[in-house]
Amino acid sequence: MPVTSAQRFWHNAAREGERLEQQAEERNASNRQRISQDNRNFNRALGGLEDSYNQAIRNANNTRDRRRLKAERDVRIDKAISDRERADKPTDQNTTIDDDSTDQTGSNPENGDGGSSDGGGLPDGYEEERIDIVDALNNASYRWFLTKFD
Repeated sequence: MPVTSAQRFWHNAAREGERLEQQAEERNASNRQRISQDNRNFNRALGGLEDSYNQAIRNANNTRDRRRLKAERDVRIDKAISDRERADKPTDQNTTIDDDSTDQTGSNPENGDGGSSDGGGLPDGYEEERIDIVDALNNASYRWFLTKFD
């Protein structure tokens, strides 16, 4: 029985879909490997920093120097961790898309936009209201809404 052009089309379409799915899986695996390698490198560097401070603490001559070195070590480790966390998150939230695929627009205090101004442009019977929210990145934030009052 000969193969029809419709059968050939659907067979080729299925193969193309499988090929695209395989490529997506390979990209995802590559991204996971890169992220894992970055995490290992970061942890290795953090461990090296901690080891060098621990060596200096052991070689310190008095308690004051030990306490100063411990405090300095903790500050540098905390700063490295917070810098790493900040690097993993987008900072300009006005140009990102939330998890629910809706664009974020409006005020973002991190970008210097402090929300709408209270001066003169509101229609009669309306007021601005600041609402505290938790954004898509689980950060506390707020948005300005125009509400009508009676």
